[in-house]
Amino acid sequence: MKKLITLCAALGCVCSAALADINVSLAPGQVSETVYITCIPIAEYAQGRNAVKTVLKDSVALSAEGHSFKTPAFPAFNILADNEGQAVFFTEPGDIVTAVVSTSPFSAKFNGAKLVEAMNRVNAIIEPYQEKLMQMVGSGTSPDSPEIRKLVDQLDADMERLCATSPDGTVQAYAAMSIDDPEKQIAAFKGLGEAARQSPIFPIVEHTVKGTEASLKAEKLQEGLKGQPAPEFSLPAPDGKMVSISQFRGKWVILDFWGSWCGWCIKGFPALKEAYKKYDGKLEIIGIDCGDSEDAWKNAIKKFQLPWVHVYNSEQAGVDNMYGIQGFPTKMIVDPQGKIVDITTGEDPSFFERLDNLMK
Repeated sequence: MKKLITLCAALGCVCSAALADINVSLAPGQVSETVYITCIPIAEYAQGRNAVKTVLKDSVALSAEGHSFKTPAFPAFNILADNEGQAVFFTEPGDIVTAVVSTSPFSAKFNGAKLVEAMNRVNAIIEPYQEKLMQMVGSGTSPDSPEIRKLVDQLDADMERLCATSPDGTVQAYAAMSIDDPEKQIAAFKGLGEAARQSPIFPIVEHTVKGTEASLKAEKLQEGLKGQPAPEFSLPAPDGKMVSISQFRGKWVILDFWGSWCGWCIKGFPALKEAYKKYDGKLEIIGIDCGDSEDAWKNAIKKFQLPWVHVYNSEQAGVDNMYGIQGFPTKMIVDPQGKIVDITTGEDPSFFERLDNLMK
C-alpha cells in the first residue's frame, strides 16, 4: 500500500488568467469554498521537481454557480485543491473539463475530456479498493497484514489486466503506473505497446517507473547493509571541517538522514534530543542533511537547537544514495564496531525501544 496513486507537488508559481475551459462548481449542498488550481507541463513534471519552470496558478472563492479556468496551452498535470485536500487530472490544449467539488473532506469528480475519461475508467476500479483498505486500516488491521497484502495484490491484478486488454493507450499507461508491487509495475511498463507510449501522460508514467526502479535498487542495497560496516563518508560540518563516520568508532551512533523541509523529521527531534541526553557520552548522533541549501541547513540547526554532530550531504556527495535512503527521516543505528544494526524509515516510536534494548 505504498502509493495507490498519491501524486503531489510542492512548487513555485506564476499567475494565470482565468478564462473558460475547466469549469468547476460545488456539489449540491456544499458551502462556498476557495479552490486553487495549479497547472504544470507534463514534459517538465516528468523530469522531476528541479526541472519544473512553468507553473500556472489561480484561485477563486467557489460557489454553486461555479467558475471557469483556462485549459493550459500545453499537455498539463493539474492539481485542484482547497486547504484540506487535492485531486489531480490531466489535460491537453483545448480540452473542456467539468469538475464538481465536495468539501470536508475535499474531493472532485472530473468529466469531459479524453485524458480525464481515461483516468476515470482506471479510478473506477481503484476507488472501491481504496475504500476497503481505509476501512480495514481504520478498524485496526495492520498495513503489513496478509489481508491487506491480498487486497492490494487483487488490485494489482486488475491493473495488469487493464494494461493488457484496454484499447485506450492512456488507460494502459495510467493502469501501469497504478500497480503497487514494484516488480509487477516495472514488468507491466515494459510490456506497454505503442498506443500507451504515444499517450500524453506517458512521460509521467516513464518517470514514475524509473523512480520505482531506483527505489527497488535502493531497497535491495539497504537490505544488504544490515549487519555490515557502515559505508565510509566524509562530509562538511557547519564550520567547514570534514566529518567521517570512522571518527566515532567505539561509540554507538545514530545516523539521522533528514531535511528542514521534512515535517516528520522535525516532529521527531524532541524524542531524538531525549535519547541524546539519556545516553550522553555513550551515543553520538550524526545528522546528515539531504535536499537543503547550505543556508537552510545551517538555519534549521539553529532554529531547532540541535546539539549533535551535523554534516551537509550535497547531491554530488550522494551519501543518501550510498545508504539506499528512500524516505525521510531514516535513522540507522551503528554499533561501536561500526556495523549497522538497525534501519528505520519514517517517524516510528519503536525505534527508541530498539535503541534502548541495544544499549542495555
